[in-house]
Amino acid sequence: MIGAIGQTQAGSSKTKFTLGCMPLNLPTVELIKEFLIPPYEMEIVVFDANHLPAMALINGEIDSLILNHNVWIDTFNEQKHTNLTMVKPYFYHSIFGIYSLACKDISELPQAGIIAIPGDPSNMDKALRLMNTSGLIQLGKKSGAFYSLLDVDANPKNFKFHEMEVTATIRAIRDCSAILSYSSQLKQAGFIPEKFRIYEDPDHYDTGIVVMPESEDAAWVKAVVETVGLESFKKRFNDFWQGAYVLVNP
Repeated sequence: MIGAIGQTQAGSSKTKFTLGCMPLNLPTVELIKEFLIPPYEMEIVVFDANHLPAMALINGEIDSLILNHNVWIDTFNEQKHTNLTMVKPYFYHSIFGIYSLACKDISELPQAGIIAIPGDPSNMDKALRLMNTSGLIQLGKKSGAFYSLLDVDANPKNFKFHEMEVTATIRAIRDCSAILSYSSQLKQAGFIPEKFRIYEDPDHYDTGIVVMPESEDAAWVKAVVETVGLESFKKRFNDFWQGAYVLVNP
């Protein structure tokens, strides 16, 4: 049963716990497991959709997760009336940008081109603000907490937007004029992010370990945070990701 290891011991005294992720960031989680400071033991639970680890954590099926960025977690909490907590210090971020196999510059994006963008509120907001900054569209007044397609005032090239889960936009890169995605997703799909990124967002959203509030100060959580701070971990992390993920505290 998912979470069984984490449930064998109560409270902050337990040494075995479960952590959810996706294939996208599994290599990072496996590195944490490899370097995890004794006597702690981690069981990794891999999910196939971006929201599922958060739902599993709320339902008590896992003890923690590392996947979603801090703004996504805040939005999830607001929408679901939950209180998931991302523990500080945060671990890393991925560079968000506009990527294309068909164009080498954003000026080359064609009229009526198809653009794949994340469909969840926080990442769609990020995508639309980046397109606004790049001059591809013009945003009007924000109608809600986040920008949505309803807030696009001007779309000079008449782009057609294809909404997808944020982890899935990379699958459309061969079929669209451009996608808005994270560098880590490009690398995991076998692409060199810098080669196909035609515009970069300087505003980074950070990722860390997410737990229920009662676990925030648990010793096993602190052990994960300390593990990510090890110089040996940082070296392996940087060697593997080569800039696709960037440590918050390098």
